Amino acid sequence: MSKKLFCKGLKNGFPISLIYFAVAFTFGIQAVKSRISVLWSTVISATDFSSTGQFAGVKMIELGESFFAVFITVLIINARYLLMGFSLSQMLPAKTSVFKRMVLSFFVTDELYALAYDNKQDFCVTYFLGMGIIAYLGWVSGTLLGALTDSFLPVRLQLALGIALYCMFIAIIIPPAKKNKKIFMAIFIASGLSCLLYAIPFFKKQLGFSIILSSCVASCICALVFPVETESETEKGVQNV
Repeated sequence: MSKKLFCKGLKNGFPISLIYFAVAFTFGIQAVKSRISVLWSTVISATDFSSTGQFAGVKMIELGESFFAVFITVLIINARYLLMGFSLSQMLPAKTSVFKRMVLSFFVTDELYALAYDNKQDFCVTYFLGMGIIAYLGWVSGTLLGALTDSFLPVRLQLALGIALYCMFIAIIIPPAKKNKKIFMAIFIASGLSCLLYAIPFFKKQLGFSIILSSCVASCICALVFPVETESETEKGVQNV
């Protein structure tokens, strides 16, 4: 059963891997243009595994910012993965070891989280590991190849590859949103608030804060509007009947 779910994770994660390859290809080119070697460009992708954080970090390195400033910025941008990790941890069996949870946490990305949440019935350690590994390989290999090819690709094609990630994420969240009004409401509130916050200078510069605040507010509102019944509440309802 575990092998079957792992293979299913590989299969479901393959389309994401292809998009990651395309976006990472662009990152590899950008990193080399920022005077980062091919080796270190690949190391960044292999250890960070975060598109937004990596692009921001490389841009800051290019501008001559201190490593501490880069560290803090990337930490803030990637802090949204804490929320996703908390959510996914609730879907794991209580007996899941800390080591396994730590391994899975490394593979948490926006797209993999959305796909895992949309397939709750299959979610487990082996399933998510399958998705994570195939996506990770696409990301790292894309960075390496992009760094090696450098500036061979036309600028227009590079820009097109850069927006592929956002197109894929939209394609992942729209289908479940059309079926579930709760998900639609959460997306609508978070997106709207994020757009409003972008108009504020502080949040415009700190996208990580904007994403976290938008997600938390949307989650709190949806939790109040669409509360989930606990087992005790359900039992009380049955007894009253």
